[in-house]
Amino acid sequence: MSIGWMVVLFIAIFAALLLVVPLHFVVDSKEKRFSVRWLFLSLAFRFPDKRLEIRFFGIRFRTKKKKPAAPPPEPPPEEETMEEEKEERPSFVSVLLSRRSLMIQLAELSVQYTLELLRAFSISHLRLDLSFDDPMINGICYGSFQGVRMKRVHLAVNFWGENRFVGAFALPLYRMVIPTLRLLFKLPYRELYRVFREIRHPDRVRREEVSA
Repeated sequence: MSIGWMVVLFIAIFAALLLVVPLHFVVDSKEKRFSVRWLFLSLAFRFPDKRLEIRFFGIRFRTKKKKPAAPPPEPPPEEETMEEEKEERPSFVSVLLSRRSLMIQLAELSVQYTLELLRAFSISHLRLDLSFDDPMINGICYGSFQGVRMKRVHLAVNFWGENRFVGAFALPLYRMVIPTLRLLFKLPYRELYRVFREIRHPDRVRREEVSA
């Protein structure tokens, strides 16, 4: 077998494993930690010290804590003028807010895609502890959660102001294929192109609208 065919076979096997073998996620809001594991590779990120830890076949690599960056020097007058010109361009959000129908359509597609992705996850363990400032709301939620019985899911309410979310999930990537293709098929590409064109060339778009 030639080297080219061996490379193709290796890529095919790796792609099949990537689609079939699930990714395992762990989220802990109290420790502010997020980790993901796939086969012999795992990545963990701690938000308090902004440290990334990578494990590959048991070998651990850690990134050093970054030192605070020095303040950037003041730009010369010419650069300030260029920055002011750039700021005159409308932002994506402002243009999108001016097109209400497009904004509603994108919001609906985003919600549908998010719900489909959530259904694709397999919950290994989920614990949610809530605490609200209002004792009445705490009492209502406490009574409501008493009747909730879900496998591998624990919902609780405490009265000492502690909120914590701990979750362990698994996601086979092949479950994302159909929702992603469905989203790509439904996206309004023509309207999005007009939005980006208005951001890049606002004056030209205004002249075309006036002439039309």
